[in-house]
Amino acid sequence: MKNNQALKKTVLIVDDETPFILSLTTGLKRYSSEYNILTAENGKIAVEILESTPLDLVVTDLRMPEMDGFELLAYMSTNFPSIPVIVMSAFGTQEIKDRLGPIGTLGFLDKPVDFKKLTNLIRNSLKHDIKGGSLKDISITSFLQLIEMEQKTCLLDITGEDMPVNGIFYFNKGELYDAVCGELKGEKAVLEVIGWGNAEIKLKELPKEKISKRIEANLMSLIMEATRLKELSLQEDKMEGASDVLSEDVELEGKKRNHKFIEKQKEVNMNVEKLNAAVDLLKGDLGDALLATDIYGSADGQSIAGYNTQPKASALFCQVTAYLTKSLNDSGFPQLGRYYILDLADANIVVVIPLGDYQWGMLVDVKKAQLGLLLNVVMPKIIDAFEEAITG
Repeated sequence: MKNNQALKKTVLIVDDETPFILSLTTGLKRYSSEYNILTAENGKIAVEILESTPLDLVVTDLRMPEMDGFELLAYMSTNFPSIPVIVMSAFGTQEIKDRLGPIGTLGFLDKPVDFKKLTNLIRNSLKHDIKGGSLKDISITSFLQLIEMEQKTCLLDITGEDMPVNGIFYFNKGELYDAVCGELKGEKAVLEVIGWGNAEIKLKELPKEKISKRIEANLMSLIMEATRLKELSLQEDKMEGASDVLSEDVELEGKKRNHKFIEKQKEVNMNVEKLNAAVDLLKGDLGDALLATDIYGSADGQSIAGYNTQPKASALFCQVTAYLTKSLNDSGFPQLGRYYILDLADANIVVVIPLGDYQWGMLVDVKKAQLGLLLNVVMPKIIDAFEEAITG
């Protein structure tokens, strides 16, 4: 009997709803031979139990008084990173569930909780001693997205491994208002911190003074841009290893590297006159149907040639292309073809032609253009002109 007791696992359930806790513990009594159940009504009590009792699994709600589930997750990621966590929330969406995987949680359950799903998740995790659900590799982006979706107001203090300064993020009802990292502020600070690995996240007391909104871009677009910058940095590191000459032109900005060599290479491999001629060709073929067009660099979204240019749109679709490319590669799907199309409201479409270091985007009013003519005649012609201009 003593041996069986020693083999039993211990599960902590954290939730502020007393009736829910009572019904849950009552239902779980049938599995008392497999594991012990402890309960806590908020994160503060849960921390006391964590500090005094060896635990094998934590099941927690997100919205609780005194110390909520976000603070508990942050605390555990630093102090108890090897303990798996199951998150419960009445505000869960499929998007939250999909993103909780990278955050390090073992699973996500909607409230009201499906009792069978919960017991199966608990029993399977304890039976197989799953370690993949630990919080030791917490993802900054997943934590930020969770805060956004739960519309939480908070101040985050983020420490990166071997980083000399911390990142401070302020959320107001789920909206990212401001960020600071050393001398970097606003969106630049966000892009720097999101790229950190093995981060430690703490929730701090909210400041008494009002914090002004300094970040205009939405969180997802910043995450996509940070991903693009990280991939670019990896590519540049490979280039650096290929030639010692490149090292003379490297400039450091935080942890991101930007090679002047790339800008020089653009000037060499690009014929701006031919790019402008290609734009004129498109304008001639589409006439009033062409609302705007930009040819821009894939690395920075900076416009090189165009008509009625839209810098914000260029930056946005630069991120969209990077995200699509990565998602297709990661999923094992075929890669992007010669172009992709987005159907927008008000009978408009966006067509983007990705071509290595450059992209060509255009906004077209389909009420004034024949789609068949655009796809079958105009597109092949301008793609050829684009390729010719890029290769010089």
